[in-house]
Amino acid sequence: MLKKLFNRARSTTLALSRQPSVLTRAIELDPYNIRPMIRKLNAEGRDPTRLLQATLLTGLIAQMPPRYEKTLTSLYSRAKGQLLQDVLAAALIGDGSEGYFVEVGVGDGVSLSNTYLLETELGWNGLLIEPNRHSHANIAANRSAALSKKAAYGQSGMQLEFLSVSGFHELSSLQAHAKTDLHERDGSVYHVETVSLDEALTEVDAPKTISFMSIDTEGSELEVLAGLDLDIWTVRLFAIEHNFRAGYAERIMAKLRPYGYRQILPGVSQFDIWIAHESVSF
Repeated sequence: MLKKLFNRARSTTLALSRQPSVLTRAIELDPYNIRPMIRKLNAEGRDPTRLLQATLLTGLIAQMPPRYEKTLTSLYSRAKGQLLQDVLAAALIGDGSEGYFVEVGVGDGVSLSNTYLLETELGWNGLLIEPNRHSHANIAANRSAALSKKAAYGQSGMQLEFLSVSGFHELSSLQAHAKTDLHERDGSVYHVETVSLDEALTEVDAPKTISFMSIDTEGSELEVLAGLDLDIWTVRLFAIEHNFRAGYAERIMAKLRPYGYRQILPGVSQFDIWIAHESVSF
C-alpha cells in the first residue's frame, strides 16, 4: 500500500512542480488529508509511521533541489526518524563518514531515533544525551556513540526531578516541563543531574562544527539550547521539537537567527522546526 501511495503522490508532486503556489498548498494540506488513514491504522493496531514517512518524503522531494532526491529515496526505507530527520540530515549535510551528530533525548536509541541511521549505516560519530535510566541498557546494546546519562539543561550540576513514562520512554521528560508538553503521561519520578551542552560536548572532545543536532526533550528544548554557546559551536542543521506549543518555534528562532540560522521546510517539518546554518547550501 505504501509503495503505491508513494508512487501516486510523487507523480502528483512532479505534475504540480510547475505551479509552486498550488504545490505549496497541497503539501501543507496533506497532513490533514492523511489523518483519517492514520486513525484507521491506529484503530487496527498497525503502526502508521511508514505512511506518515511516505507522505513526508513526497514533500521533501518536492521542496528540495533535485540533487537531493537520490539520497532521500535510497535511505527512506531505512529511516528511524519519525519525520525523516535522519534522511534529511544525510541528504542536506552530506558529510559521509565524517559527520558528527548530537542527539538530545534519545529514547531507547533505536526506535524513532534521529541518529541511529547516521551512526549504524553511514558511519557518523556523535554524542547521545539521555537521562532516562530505563533506556540506558538498550542504548548501550545498540549504539557505539558516547552516552551522557545526565539531563541536558542550561546549567550543569543541578538536581532536577525526571519523569520516566511507563511503556513510552520516548515521552519521558524533566518533571517541571511535563505539563508544558501536549502528551498525557504517568510513570516514576526520580532525580537526575543536569549538564550543559557546552560541558557535555567538551567532555567528549566534540568537533567545533557539528553536522546535525536533534533536540527532543518533551518540553525543555529552549533550556537545552541555553546551554549551548553558539560563539564556540556551529551546528549545521538542527531538528528541534516544538510540538505546536504557542510561540515556541518563534522563540527558538529568536535565539538562533542572530548566529546565521534560518528555518527550512516549514511545510514538511510538522511538530519539529528544522533550522540550517548559513554555511549549508539549500
